[in-house]
Amino acid sequence: MTEVMRSGWLGMGPRVAEFEQAFAAYLGVRQAVALNTCTSALHLALLLLNAPAGGEVITTPNTFVATNQAILWAGLKPVFADIDATTGNLDPKCVKASLSERTVAIMTMHFGGNPCDLEGLRDVAGKTPIIEDCAHACGASYLGKRIGASGNMCAFSFGATKNLTTGDGGMLIVPSEAQTGVARQMRYLGLSKDTFRRVSDSGGTRPHWEYEVENAGLRYHMNDLAGALGVEQLKHLDVDNARRGEIAALYRSRLQRVGGVKLLRETPESVSSHYLFCILVEERDALAAALMSRGIVVGVHYQPNKHYGLFDRVELPQAEEFYRRELSLPMHLGLTEEDVMSVCDAIEKGW
Repeated sequence: MTEVMRSGWLGMGPRVAEFEQAFAAYLGVRQAVALNTCTSALHLALLLLNAPAGGEVITTPNTFVATNQAILWAGLKPVFADIDATTGNLDPKCVKASLSERTVAIMTMHFGGNPCDLEGLRDVAGKTPIIEDCAHACGASYLGKRIGASGNMCAFSFGATKNLTTGDGGMLIVPSEAQTGVARQMRYLGLSKDTFRRVSDSGGTRPHWEYEVENAGLRYHMNDLAGALGVEQLKHLDVDNARRGEIAALYRSRLQRVGGVKLLRETPESVSSHYLFCILVEERDALAAALMSRGIVVGVHYQPNKHYGLFDRVELPQAEEFYRRELSLPMHLGLTEEDVMSVCDAIEKGW
């Protein structure tokens, strides 16, 4: 970042391009488009569908509200399908029941970093596009492939709490080379060339200050400060995720013996990024209060989005059951084994 500051070029430039190339190589895909947030990536992915206004996107209620607000921004309608209450991820059977002639896409999310049932979703989707919200799943894998290398459009988050952080930032993976080019234009107001490329390529036939703007775009691009952070953070991602896996294994080995605590199901075909560590308990609020009183900060992920006035209220029994019982325990690289054992001790004391 100091080098970026000294270079005098803080905007989108060579470090963003370097991060895009490194991230694409990490996933095993050809191209990646760096953006300012994952929400921007989801919005762009939806716009690339060129779907008619009012088209329906089948989506999960168990996610941060940004996932489903992006659907509204694109002029589309979120249609909630229920989740698998043992994982927190979309249930393909419920997605199938929600499909209609108005469906233009399926939006799935890898809850907590544990990959969803992508094969099951592909089976029910047919030709309907699938967009993956990979905000929790950077570094996770499914059937031996990195999440993001499925051939679907995939959106990643590099927000402040994420496994790979640039402070704020996102990345969009688009399998189509043509659509990738469109996404690159759209992220910077539809300009045919961004500022760095215009200055760098100033030896062309046109003055560098001239460019085309044929389509309305957005201001979603990443800057070189974030790009520099991303390049360096990516070098540590696998080691950091392995440490998160060790912390999760400590939790699981200890809590599987505690009465009243149920662990989320993990599948053998997946490797989680362990962004979250969640348990299911009865009287969740009482346990949360007991842990908070002992200085242990916990959370709940998430209030079903159908609770918000912005969206339709529909019956989703599994999502409601999951929300009633879900509790997210501390999960970050600063945790020691003693910290994890202290959390488990506090849970064992009851609530």
